[in-house]
Amino acid sequence: MVFQFRIDIKNISSPPVWRRIQIPSQWSFDMFHKGIQAAFGWENNHLYLFSPKGWGSEPCIGSPLWEESECQNAAKIKLRDFFHHEKQKLIYIYDFGDDWMHSVMLEKILDENKINAELMDGKGKCPPEDCGGSFAYMDLKEILNDPDYPDYDEIREWFGLDNDQIWDAGAIDLVILKKAVHAVR
Repeated sequence: MVFQFRIDIKNISSPPVWRRIQIPSQWSFDMFHKGIQAAFGWENNHLYLFSPKGWGSEPCIGSPLWEESECQNAAKIKLRDFFHHEKQKLIYIYDFGDDWMHSVMLEKILDENKINAELMDGKGKCPPEDCGGSFAYMDLKEILNDPDYPDYDEIREWFGLDNDQIWDAGAIDLVILKKAVHAVR
């Protein structure tokens, strides 16, 4: 079986940032995490967890590298052991400092066999790593459109923008992201 998920980064708008991805049901939550990272273009530099409502909700399924965690090891739990019906939801938290909260919804259960994940669709450019989380990112997008802001040049440099470049929050290169998702093993 294959699970089709819609994953949205919470608290980001204009445009929203979301991905639709198909994942083999036999994959572990750790592999699912890697698929999500590839689909959004995250750099996989931080710990993560899955839980029904975010922090403090059970069951918690977390990064195998998170030594102090009381969460279940994500490398040992298969998606098919958790997801049983369409519309089932989870929260995926990436980077415990920036707290990137993603809503994860199982849209479809497909009677297919796949060994690789597949990115189906998406919208919105993934925010840069370590920019402070959703609310800070929304503020930074406004600053990038205001050349009169005192730290405008420094923020542009931090975003890696040249003088003539703009940060297009709606830009998404599905071809590159699809290749990255398909390569997850």
